[in-house]
Amino acid sequence: MEKLKAHGLQFDKIINLRDMSPLPEESDEPAENMKEQEPGTEIKARMAGVEFYDYDAEVETATKIYGLAGESLGAELCCEIHCNGAAEGVHIRVRKEIDPFFLKKDDSSVCKVTELEGYKGLPKGDFGEYCPVTYVDDGWLVRGSAENEVIVNGKSYWFADPKEAKRFSFNPSVYIKTLNG
Repeated sequence: MEKLKAHGLQFDKIINLRDMSPLPEESDEPAENMKEQEPGTEIKARMAGVEFYDYDAEVETATKIYGLAGESLGAELCCEIHCNGAAEGVHIRVRKEIDPFFLKKDDSSVCKVTELEGYKGLPKGDFGEYCPVTYVDDGWLVRGSAENEVIVNGKSYWFADPKEAKRFSFNPSVYIKTLNG
């Protein structure tokens, strides 16, 4: 690390793509994006034709390097990202971590202000009280409910059920057209 710093290389973030199963509980990724399999299955299959490849040795080496990076640069610059599942899901998880402009849901505990007199709630998103996921994915206008609310860019989006809210939360840019996407 010191040699890299000596050459003027700066790090914004160190990412360790981990082959873990199952997906962590706090994930908002839809279940259909995930493959339940033994860790290393996908990588071992891809490397089957490569002579002298040792998955366990590679994992051990990567873990050591990641640990050294954390000690040298600080834990706040390091993160682990689950890399099982579809390539699109991995891509979205990485972008959420490193791209400050990637569209994400807001922290609802910060956005809600219910104590003010006359407060009528956050403005509705482009779909009003209707579920954007059922509209975009299925072509149906289905009324959402406040219990399944997700907030993005200070606007409230309602969903028909928690499954749609989870799909939306994972990648809102699929359902919300923005100036950059």
